[in-house]
Amino acid sequence: MILFTPWGFNLEDVKAKNIRLWYGDKDVNTPVAMGQYLADRLEGGVLKTFPNETHFSLMSNHQDAILNELMAAGK
Repeated sequence: MILFTPWGFNLEDVKAKNIRLWYGDKDVNTPVAMGQYLADRLEGGVLKTFPNETHFSLMSNHQDAILNELMAAGK
């Protein structure tokens, strides 16, 4: 439903810094194209893709890198 129903705001109106989006390039639940769409519309949005990762394997295989990036972005 999140892909096909209005969110009640425009992504272009979000004013935040350090918006990070992480996607596995083998994710069939939330494809990289969706992440690219979001990153292109969010001011300061950054998309990072991980080769051969899926929706579920991404965090288990890359949680340290993602958490480190989150902590660095908050500084």
